[in-house]
Amino acid sequence: MTREKNATLFYFAKKHWPLPVAIVSFLFVIAIVLFSAYRRIHYFGYALDDPYIHMAMAKNMSENGIWGVTRYEFSSSSSSPVWTLLLSMIYMITGPNDLIPLILNIIFAILLLIAIYWIYSSYKPVLPSYYKCFALLLFVFLTSLPGLAFVGLEHTLHALVTILFVYCAARELSRENHHIDRNTIAFLALAAFIVLIRYEGIFLVFIVFLLAMLRRRWLLSLELAAAASILPAVFGIISIANGSLWLPNSVLNKGNIPILDSFHSIISFLGYTTYQKLLLDPALASLIVVALLLFRIDKRKGFWDMGQLMIVMFIGVTCLHAVFATVENISFHFYLFRYVSYLVALGLFVLVTPVYEFFFNMGRSIRDLMPTYIAVSLIALILIIPLAQRGYNAIAQAERAMTNIYEQQYQLALFLQRYYQGTPVVLNDIGLINYHTDIKCLDMMGLGNVEVLKAMKDKNWNKNTIAQMSMNKGVKVALIYDSVFGNSVPLEWNRVGQWKISNNVVCGSETVSIYAVDPSETNRLIDNLSDFQNQLPKTVEQSGSYVP
Repeated sequence: MTREKNATLFYFAKKHWPLPVAIVSFLFVIAIVLFSAYRRIHYFGYALDDPYIHMAMAKNMSENGIWGVTRYEFSSSSSSPVWTLLLSMIYMITGPNDLIPLILNIIFAILLLIAIYWIYSSYKPVLPSYYKCFALLLFVFLTSLPGLAFVGLEHTLHALVTILFVYCAARELSRENHHIDRNTIAFLALAAFIVLIRYEGIFLVFIVFLLAMLRRRWLLSLELAAAASILPAVFGIISIANGSLWLPNSVLNKGNIPILDSFHSIISFLGYTTYQKLLLDPALASLIVVALLLFRIDKRKGFWDMGQLMIVMFIGVTCLHAVFATVENISFHFYLFRYVSYLVALGLFVLVTPVYEFFFNMGRSIRDLMPTYIAVSLIALILIIPLAQRGYNAIAQAERAMTNIYEQQYQLALFLQRYYQGTPVVLNDIGLINYHTDIKCLDMMGLGNVEVLKAMKDKNWNKNTIAQMSMNKGVKVALIYDSVFGNSVPLEWNRVGQWKISNNVVCGSETVSIYAVDPSETNRLIDNLSDFQNQLPKTVEQSGSYVP
């Protein structure tokens, strides 16, 4: 029995060797970054403050039944309700655990590689093993799956569901006749969840909806619209019933809603804005160029071919994302690489097979096609450089980003935990602090408080409003970035100290200013900072009235 089992494993490894090679490569990078970061700071943490927002909400949901970043009030602070709910359910079993988001990201990254390998192995043309191995390694490093794991958010899950949804949608639309089967059920189930995994999922659903209408699949388009709208509608109703808004605060805060009040604005909306934004992100622009080239080359197959449909979906969702959401400049900080990771993964996924067909399945001799091969290869090399740079930066900066969060956000959490537990505090980064402490939070960014978001949207978030809200909530201290909010600090606030980190790649500012919001709190705050100053890492530079 053991011999038969070993023979089966040997056969599987021999036939499917690209998959374990990719998975081992991914896990190897994870181990290297973990070891390097732990050796530096002797602490495990994520490379961003945002995952701790979800973790704080999951903790409050699992322990107190409150959907909020604090246990004191409802707050629609999560841009991914599915991710937060998943963490909450796990925390109900395990209790709050810092490693859960990392473990989930590793699991979903491996599932992503398995799904891609399965898809590439299930339909023609049959790709050779060496090419599938190369493609999977591109997914690992160009999408930066290790970097996304240390971000600790839903982006790996989002990439997985996006690719499965596109594949199922292309299969559904490529059929001559519509009939309900397992693919249809999977397609509609994925549509139901993709929007609440990240609200950008609505862009992809909209593109597929238009394609279904163009295909005259009226019933399918209605089923798709219903499936994709039910869960967001339920969440919106719950949110409004609890005094919040229809969409999460972060979506309303970061989304781009074009104003179509002139001919120029309409033209910009129809294309120029997309063009401008794609120029900011050479990685996405490269994938779009390749997709357009391959779509033109493969148009002889017909529009409703699966490969053609997936290219159309990628181009469409990328353009919508560029108009309505965040597109990232390659020179931006590490943490911003996460927003378009699902588009990079989708772009690589839909282009791998057409690229192979172009180079190896043209039906003509290599000699005849040599000039074309050379030209296309040079173009591909030029276009892949931004992707490679992006993937390298995300992995290379992960350790530094984790160190930044440890030196700044974690130390602020320890300070508030020791001296201001249970009291109101003004913050502009609310994740890790609320996860590790029990405070009443007034969020200057509007993610944790709907009244702040409404004031920002009404352009009424100024010194007077900040002072009034702080007084109403009984706030004693504020920990904020002067580089962001310096002009909005009320005159009566007294800055007592500043903490500055070095080599910052992820925090909103390298310097946090610590204010006594209530003048009567000044002397106590000075004493607390003086008592805590020796607890800070030596790499944190301190200044202020409490420093000898």
